[in-house]
Amino acid sequence: MLENTILVKTTKWLVSKGYVLKKISVPRGKGYNRDIKSVIEIELKDAGYTERIYFSSDSADIIAENKDEIWKVECKGIGFGKTQTNRNNFDRALASVVTYFNEEAKQQVLALAIPNVLPYLQQLLH
Repeated sequence: MLENTILVKTTKWLVSKGYVLKKISVPRGKGYNRDIKSVIEIELKDAGYTERIYFSSDSADIIAENKDEIWKVECKGIGFGKTQTNRNNFDRALASVVTYFNEEAKQQVLALAIPNVLPYLQQLLH
């Protein structure tokens, strides 16, 4: 499951829970479609989301908030790489989540959105 799929599913989940999306950082690089912004906009519009979507490349993959909380989410998909590559990707993603912590007026929720797949589940159990 690619990172862009995780990103779309996570944004839709946050919207379904009543959060307003403040920023979305789209994945770039090998294997990523340049139209991911359009896909996100269409998926969210189909889900009834009417707010403007701000795309950025300088923050968490998703920043969303409601009146009480601000969520900062790092999304990580799973590729077809070797076990060591997946382990390194997981470690980097987890490290990124920690860097998003700062003082906020609202309760802060830091999250890592990953697919339910064996290589990542094994990392959670170690």
